[in-house]
Amino acid sequence: MRNYACRVTRSTLRIIVVLMATALALPLAFLTLGHTVRDALHPPTPAAPDAAGLSLACVGGVPTNVDDLNTWIDTARNVGGFVGADVGASVELSDGRSLWVFGDSLRSASAPGPAMVHNSMLLVDDACIRLVGTPDLGAVVPDAADGSGYWPVSIDHLAVPGGDRVAVGLFKVRFHGTGMWDFEVAGSAVAVFEVPTGGTPELLEVRDVADHVTDDRPAWGVSVAVVDDWVHLYGTARPTPTSTGWSLHVARTRVDDLTEPDEWQYWNGRNWHGGPADAAAVIPAEHGVSRVLSVFRRDGAWYAVSKRDDFIGTDLVIWKGSSPHGPFEAFPPVLQIPSTSDRLRYMALAHPHLLPEPGSVVVSWSRNGGDLAAIRSDPTRYRPVFARVPLP
Repeated sequence: MRNYACRVTRSTLRIIVVLMATALALPLAFLTLGHTVRDALHPPTPAAPDAAGLSLACVGGVPTNVDDLNTWIDTARNVGGFVGADVGASVELSDGRSLWVFGDSLRSASAPGPAMVHNSMLLVDDACIRLVGTPDLGAVVPDAADGSGYWPVSIDHLAVPGGDRVAVGLFKVRFHGTGMWDFEVAGSAVAVFEVPTGGTPELLEVRDVADHVTDDRPAWGVSVAVVDDWVHLYGTARPTPTSTGWSLHVARTRVDDLTEPDEWQYWNGRNWHGGPADAAAVIPAEHGVSRVLSVFRRDGAWYAVSKRDDFIGTDLVIWKGSSPHGPFEAFPPVLQIPSTSDRLRYMALAHPHLLPEPGSVVVSWSRNGGDLAAIRSDPTRYRPVFARVPLP
């Protein structure tokens, strides 16, 4: 496992409360991309094998609150093809199911396929949690031809006739060794999935949207928010090496132009105009957001949820604005989630559709407790933590 919290800050449905815990506690099903499994979506017992020869297993017993979820996560046994992961960005689909994407994902020693993949996906409904698998049992967004891998950082959807169009924001990462820090973020990309109503996600396209990422320029796609047929893509930058956090910027595009950056519009502080160099900061870098965060809309207001000052900070903060480009106001911290010498806490994300209650939102953050050997011996060190926090 590679930990990119220090450089990248890596970074629904009520049933999703079991997403990590039951995935770790019970056998999971693999789904093959591009194959329809409508007849197996709601069975009370395991269904027949799918076209790839792998079984579909359903999971029951759903926790009804966040405390139950965290208890389940921490006490789960390590079985099946999904033992530990970070990120855990999520979206509720128009058919009521939810889709979750994860970064570097650890598999049990007995599971088929690679021991770790650069990304993975879970599909969840009222009866089942399933790992979305590929014919080669590899990453759901395959590695690039040059060997680079893709780390998911965000996800959102738009309802289309017959299902949903899902956009996943990605960091493209190059590796130059086997050590935890032997990598560099080489660019950003967008993956587009088609998800038929009641069906299986199908990867349509992976498009690089930036072939060179530096800290002082926004890396786009760290959060994605779809409103009507506009896709708002957020980017973060660190203008100087001494900045305590990252600044937040926003672009927008029509859904059909999502993988065409030349068609994007950028908020320049006054209007949607110009190119990426014109993008103004809607949240400044000083005491700013993490490199990866969540931005979402609820009841007409916009919220940015992040760990302030990235992984070296301690405060989980919510910024509130009146539009996708703000102005955003930071409210007092809602939680303290400091990193320690042996436990990194990073990539705080919001899940507005998870166990919804008025005036609050469920959030998660990733935790990482050591090198690959340490994680394999105690996978609870590499699983998300959930909490409910008030909205300002």
